[in-house]
Amino acid sequence: MGNDARFASRVRQILQQIPELSESSFFNSISFLVQGKMVCGVLGNRLLVHTGLRNWQEALGQPHTWLFHVSGRPVPGYVLVGPEGVSTDQDLRAWIQRGLDLALSGSAP
Repeated sequence: MGNDARFASRVRQILQQIPELSESSFFNSISFLVQGKMVCGVLGNRLLVHTGLRNWQEALGQPHTWLFHVSGRPVPGYVLVGPEGVSTDQDLRAWIQRGLDLALSGSAP
């Protein structure tokens, strides 16, 4: 499955004013990093959010989220948010803000 270019554009638009923003490929996604730390990524039509371990379980309790897996193993500290969970700009901004807060906090992953 290829990454959704329109969805990636929505994410870019929200993050465009953030200093030290960069893009990379991480976990087969288009990943957005701030100060070298992953904020979020676009994986197909889903948002991959770096929540960190402290907020991971709470994030997984939100609607339209599930565990992120690599090679069949869950990756602690990351959640996937389905299209229904980021259909509005307000919802997308809220999820991106979770990753942004973690990246800017200087906290361990």
